[in-house]
Amino acid sequence: MVKTRSFAHVRDHLDQVIDEVCETNKPLVIRRRWHRPVVMVSKAEFSSMQETLHLLSSAANAQRLHKAAADVQHRKNLMDGDLVD
Repeated sequence: MVKTRSFAHVRDHLDQVIDEVCETNKPLVIRRRWHRPVVMVSKAEFSSMQETLHLLSSAANAQRLHKAAADVQHRKNLMDGDLVD
């Protein structure tokens, strides 16, 4: 579940809120009265999302990645020592 905070809370505790978002790498929804909410994410999380979007932007690459993930999940096409339990 995504945490939410009011704009007033974020404004009053900005340093603490930023630290929490960066430490947890979890998004924070900021509610604003009479305006649409926004989401705060850490730079690390944003970069990860951008990379994922880039990797999945090609249908062929997305298909290869999904197949590879399924293979790992079902322990197919692995060499000895590839996975550590």
